[in-house]
Amino acid sequence: MEKKEARLYRNTLVAKKIKMLQLEKLYLKLTKLGTPEEDYYLHGLYGSTSDNNKLAMIVKKGEYFVEYEIYYKEKGQKDVIQVFTDFDLASDYFIKQLNQSRKDSK
Repeated sequence: MEKKEARLYRNTLVAKKIKMLQLEKLYLKLTKLGTPEEDYYLHGLYGSTSDNNKLAMIVKKGEYFVEYEIYYKEKGQKDVIQVFTDFDLASDYFIKQLNQSRKDSK
């Protein structure tokens, strides 16, 4: 039983590291594009320290797959825009939404 628990723990750590690397990849893309960190929130690891009044992405465990949830939170009300199971699709969508919201606010 101990071997099974150790394997499960190790797999969980690997999954968390992969999620962090994916978010770092998106953060570096946004930085390269010149997007101010205060404009977005990435799972509390990158971008703004608060998800209020900004576009946000969090990573969570779905029923069968990892899910990338993109939402906007205003006055404490979270409005989910889209949920993806593919990181590349989620990050492309996130960048497009962020660019659109920046255009709309000008």
